[in-house]
Amino acid sequence: MKRARPPNPPFDAVVGAPVTASIIVLPDGSVDASTLKVMGTGDGQYAIKMLEWFSKEQKWTAGTVAGCAVVSRAGVKVVTLEITRKNELMRRR
Repeated sequence: MKRARPPNPPFDAVVGAPVTASIIVLPDGSVDASTLKVMGTGDGQYAIKMLEWFSKEQKWTAGTVAGCAVVSRAGVKVVTLEITRKNELMRRR
């Protein structure tokens, strides 16, 4: 099964600096929306996008202890890369 990628980095992301998001995964594989933590951005819309992404993933696999599913944490890190394109002018002679 192909999984969706997390949202693109927010508009205020600093090149090379990570933006992280984490959320609690319950033993049944669902997520607890009230535990979402996003760090590295002040963009409130990005937190909403991350919550939607965490929620849309079909089922998360909770951690296990002695074979039993337990509350655990899922996280993702997104880093902006700087891509520079050089435009060259072609001159006809």
